[in-house]
Parts: sequence; C-alpha cells; structure tokens
Amino acid sequence: MAILEAVARAPRGLTLTDLARTLDAPVSSVQQLANGLVAVGYLTMANRRYELGPGPFALTMGHDWSSVAPMSHQLIEELARELGCAIVVGVLVGDNLMYFDEAGNDPAIEYYAKTRSRRPILRSSGGKRLLAGLPDDELQRRLRELSETHPTAEIDAFLQQLPDIRRTGLAFGDALPGILAVAAGVPGRDGRLAAALVAAGESAAMAERLEDVGAVLLDRVKNL
Repeated sequence: MAILEAVARAPRGLTLTDLARTLDAPVSSVQQLANGLVAVGYLTMANRRYELGPGPFALTMGHDWSSVAPMSHQLIEELARELGCAIVVGVLVGDNLMYFDEAGNDPAIEYYAKTRSRRPILRSSGGKRLLAGLPDDELQRRLRELSETHPTAEIDAFLQQLPDIRRTGLAFGDALPGILAVAAGVPGRDGRLAAALVAAGESAAMAERLEDVGAVLLDRVKNL
C-alpha cells in the first residue's frame, strides 16, 4: 500500500531509487514488491519509472470511466440495442483483460463485467486488440513475459493475426464457449489505446456478421 500511495502522489511516477528512498526500505525488497504490482496491473513501468496502472481504477470506476477513455455508458447501451448483441468495455490489467462496463442480455458476459473478473489476454478479442496497439518495443516485452505463462501456440497464433489486427483495427476471438466477439480500440486522452470496445454474441448469430458489427464499432470510436 505504501508503494501505491507513493506512486499516486507522483504525477510523473517514481524510479526504483525514489521509491526505496521514500519508503526507507532496501532497493531489492522494494523492487520485488513493485514488480509484483506491475505484473497484476496495479503499476506500470515506462522509462524506468513506476506509475499507477489501470488496476486500482478498474476496481472502483463502475460505469464512470471517462478518466480512462471518452465513452459513455449510454453509448454502450445504444450500441447493444442497435447491434442486438452484448457490448462490453475492457482494459488491460497486468496480463489479463478486465471488463468493467457492459450492456445487453448475455448472462455470462454480464457476470464477467460485474465481478471484474480477469479474462485471458491472448484468448480474448479485446486483449488482442489492446496488445496490437502497443508500440513494438513494449509489445515485444509483453510477449516475452506472456511466453513464460502461456503456450507457445497462443503466442504464435497472435503473431499471425497481428498484421491484420493493425491493418483493420479489429480483433476477433471466442474466449467463452459458444460466443464470438469482435473488438475495436478506444483511444485515451494521450492518443494511445486505453480500452477495448467489444461486441459479443452467440456463435450461430454472430458468425456471418462479425465484420459488419466491427465496422459499426470502428465508426463509433472514430466519432468520439
């Protein structure tokens, strides 16, 4: 908690040395704890500085996530009615995708959104879309970390899909049994992708219309 509080008070983040000095603790101990917080998404690390990650926000923001990306719950509900399927919004939290807003009538998707459950990043359309939006150096680092806990076949499958995801702006997945999904990226205030906008429905109903549904998602994101 002291690490999180210290980083939260630092607008530009803290280096490992800064953290150790602030906590009056050994560098090795602080590094181990801080890296653990990075792994679960409560901190991020860029340019050797620790900053708050999406984890703490995702647990508390509910439908009010305007601080992450400029999309309202009302728009999500409108999309669910228009497309006739479930719409969810998720963010990367560590090595997983966490849903934190939803609309539609799919009980399984509603459960994952309301319980803030984490979904496998490489088996979810939203996770793959957000991974594909990372700069190349950060993407390579994340894939190296994922390779320690994920089958090689999953990494290879994502790499095969990566060029198409970046070209079209859409990622596809079937993380839940009998459900197909398509995801578009939602840019945050700094221009980088901050969240994934996902449309999901029963495989039989979605199989022939995934690309059309994806086109609608892209249009809404473009006009935010």
